[in-house]
Amino acid sequence: MEIDENKLLVNARNTNRGGKRAIVTSDDRGKTWSDIRYHEDLPDPTCQGSCIRIKDKKGKNILIFSNSADPRKRQNMTVTISYDNGKTWPVKRTVHEGPSAYSCLTVLQDGEIGLFYENGIESPYEKISFVKFPLDWVSGKK
Repeated sequence: MEIDENKLLVNARNTNRGGKRAIVTSDDRGKTWSDIRYHEDLPDPTCQGSCIRIKDKKGKNILIFSNSADPRKRQNMTVTISYDNGKTWPVKRTVHEGPSAYSCLTVLQDGEIGLFYENGIESPYEKISFVKFPLDWVSGKK
């Protein structure tokens, strides 16, 4: 995803270091890339996640990420926020504690965040749910 004019960020599941998302960045529109970091703030059971960028009222980037935030099982659908272009992800809010898998984030016309995700009681593949929420619900800031 593009996070600034020349800066790109890849936030990927990985099979090499289970339990954490793989992050790589480029400061030159993808000509060169950083070394892979396995991010401590982003637990992951090797499952697809979703990441979007929005601007706050002052024009600063906010990255929003959703995934099954558990290092071993597809469960605990969580929305996580970064205020520093993906270096740290200090703010987390659980959407569904039970089984969950793939997710997709979007910004809705009214400015709220939409989250479409797989989930269930016994299995993460029982149903697909949609929830929407203001950024304040995740961040706790008003």
